[in-house]
Amino acid sequence: MMRQGVVAMVVFVALFLAVASAGALYRSQLDPSALDDAPQIVSRVVIAGAVTYMLSDQATATLPQLGGMGRQWWTALGISSAAILIGRAVVYGTVRWTRRLGLVAHRTLIVGAGVVANDLATYLRDHPEYGLRPTAFYEPDPIDLVRELPVIKEGSLPEAIEATGSATVVIAFAASPESQLVQQLHDSSKVRAEIFFVPRLFEVASVGGRDHERIRALPVQRMRRAAHRSPLWRAKLGLDRMIAALALALLSPLLIALAGAVALSSGRPVFFRQVRVGIDGREFGIIKFRTLPNADKDESDTSWAAETTRQPGRVGSWMRATSVDELPQLFNILKGEMSFVGPRPERPHFAGQFETRYRHYRYRHRVPAGLTGLAQINGLRGDTSISERTRFDNLYVETWSLWGDLKIVVRTLRLLWSRGQVSE
Repeated sequence: MMRQGVVAMVVFVALFLAVASAGALYRSQLDPSALDDAPQIVSRVVIAGAVTYMLSDQATATLPQLGGMGRQWWTALGISSAAILIGRAVVYGTVRWTRRLGLVAHRTLIVGAGVVANDLATYLRDHPEYGLRPTAFYEPDPIDLVRELPVIKEGSLPEAIEATGSATVVIAFAASPESQLVQQLHDSSKVRAEIFFVPRLFEVASVGGRDHERIRALPVQRMRRAAHRSPLWRAKLGLDRMIAALALALLSPLLIALAGAVALSSGRPVFFRQVRVGIDGREFGIIKFRTLPNADKDESDTSWAAETTRQPGRVGSWMRATSVDELPQLFNILKGEMSFVGPRPERPHFAGQFETRYRHYRYRHRVPAGLTGLAQINGLRGDTSISERTRFDNLYVETWSLWGDLKIVVRTLRLLWSRGQVSE
C-alpha cells in the first residue's frame, strides 16, 4: 500500500509539473501574486489528480463515489492546492524582497522616448519590486522632452541591447515607423533578452492572460520567445532525426525500388542534387529522386523555365504526384540540414532576389527548411505568390508549436492522399 502511495505521488507531481509548465506557471513574472495564480494552480492540481486517480487501482473500486473520485482524493487535492499556493506566496514574497534590496535588478532598455516611455522609466525607478532597472531609451528620432536617462539614437536595436547589456526590453510607443520596428524585432530574435511591449489603445482596451502583466497601471505584454530559444524546439530537432532514421530503415526497400525505377526509365543519375538556402542563410545540398531529364546545372539553378519547359516521364509524373521524389530528403533531415516541417528551401539565386524584393523574406530563414510547411498546406506550392508564401512562413516561425507541426503533417498527408498534390 505504501509503495502504491509513493508511486501515485510521483505520478501526480510529474503530471502537475507538466501541465503547470505548459501553462507558463513557472515563468518569472514582473508582479507575482499567489492569489492571481490560484485559479490556474487549482485547475491543474485537479487535472493532475484526476489522471493519477484514473491510473490507480482505486479507480475501479470507488468510481461511483463523488462523481468518480473518492473523498480521500478530493481532500488530498485540496491540501495539495493549499500547500502549493502557500509555497508560492512565500517564494513570491522573497522575490519581491530581493528586488527591493536591489539584489535582483535586470538592466532594461526602453524603446521609445515619449510620454509613455518616460512614465515607464519613472515607474521602474520608483518601484524596484518589478526587478527592472532602466538604463537608456532607444529612439532614433526622439521628441523634445526632459529625460532622466540617456537616449541612444544611432545603430540598430540589437546593437543597443548589446551596448547596454540589457536583459529586458520594453517597447513603449516608439516614434519609428511600425514596419521598421518589426524589422528591428526580427533582427533581435537571437538576442538573449526578454521583450515586452505596451499595447496600443491600452487606455480603452482590456488586456489579460498569462502574457499580459502590469507595471503600476501600465499594461505590458510579453512577446513570445523565438522558436529556437524554446526547449521544445530542441526536442523537435531531436525528434526529426530519430523519425528520419526510423523512416529510412523502414522505407529502405521502397527507396531501392524507386531508385531502380528511375534508373530504368530515364537512366542515371538516380538522384537530383541542388544547392538550397536553409537556416541563417546557410547553403546545403538538397537530395531528391530525379523526375526530369538532365538539364544544364547553371540553367536549373537560375531559371524557373528549366522545370516548366521539360516534361517528366510516366515514372517521374507519378513520383511528383505522390511526392515520393522528396523521400531522399530524409537524409537531409538526418544530417540536421532540414526538418520535417518548415519553410521550403529556395535556390540561392532566387533567394537573393526575393530578399531584395520582399521585405521580410530573409526572416523565414530563422528556422531550418522543411519537407512541408504552413504555406504548402494552404495551396502555395510551386510557382505561386512569393509574398504570400513569405507571410505564411513567418507566421509559422512566430507561432511555432509541436502541436502545430503535427497538424501540418496530418494536413499534408491528407492533401497527398485526397488530391495527389504535386510536390515542388
